[in-house]
Amino acid sequence: MSGTRVFAARKGLPTKVALIHNGDTLTPGSAAARQAGFAILPGQVIKVTRTDDDGDEATTLTVPQGKMAVVELSDGSRVWLGNNASLSFPRTFDTGSARTVSLKGEAYFAVSHHNGWPFVVDCGTFATTVLGTRFNVRNIDGEEPEVVLVSGKVSVHNGKTSCLLGPDQGVVVKADGRMTVGQVDAEVTTSWKDGDFYFDGQTLRQIMTEVGRWYNIDVVFVSKRHISDRLHFNGDRSWSVQETVRQLRLITEADIQVRGRTLTVN
Repeated sequence: MSGTRVFAARKGLPTKVALIHNGDTLTPGSAAARQAGFAILPGQVIKVTRTDDDGDEATTLTVPQGKMAVVELSDGSRVWLGNNASLSFPRTFDTGSARTVSLKGEAYFAVSHHNGWPFVVDCGTFATTVLGTRFNVRNIDGEEPEVVLVSGKVSVHNGKTSCLLGPDQGVVVKADGRMTVGQVDAEVTTSWKDGDFYFDGQTLRQIMTEVGRWYNIDVVFVSKRHISDRLHFNGDRSWSVQETVRQLRLITEADIQVRGRTLTVN
């Protein structure tokens, strides 16, 4: 059963996209969003503009639980922010200085190329530096940080060591500062930005952890019988949790139940 795939049509971002700015939830296109300096572009892309009282202070945007968003920065770079991710950045970048943003959570970056104007993603314990490329950064509490390169080249460094990645390579940053580089399937890693669940040989524990995080519900393994089973699964993040569980049941022998705000796996 673990070799069975379930495919769902890719539908892009969920229809309901929202951001939290200075503690307020902003719906793209609303008067409040425009007043705060966020315009809406085709495809629900949120364009960062500048208001008269911005100055050069950093702006922080947070994606609510179970949502995603695409943000276009002042240099033309676009950032796909994942579930519960938070991005801090200046309204405008100073020419000649590094274009530095700070990330908590997961994000996919399509960086606008500018010679001699590096783009830096600061994740606290490590940073990723590029000139113009596409890559995914996963910086989630409780997990080992990971950077996966789709195209171009990036340098990942943490003060102790550094590594250079090529396309379809990823690096995991260990707690002791070591970096482990290997070949990856970038399509699997970045599927979330298209509104998909896409797992290709991940364990049931990994899959259920990601499902629980997306729907903001607890996951309890009643037994460990199937916890290491590796599955192939493709689903739509716009599905209800009940539908996602129904589809998962088709490809696993584990008994998965939705009980209030908890997923039980037996």
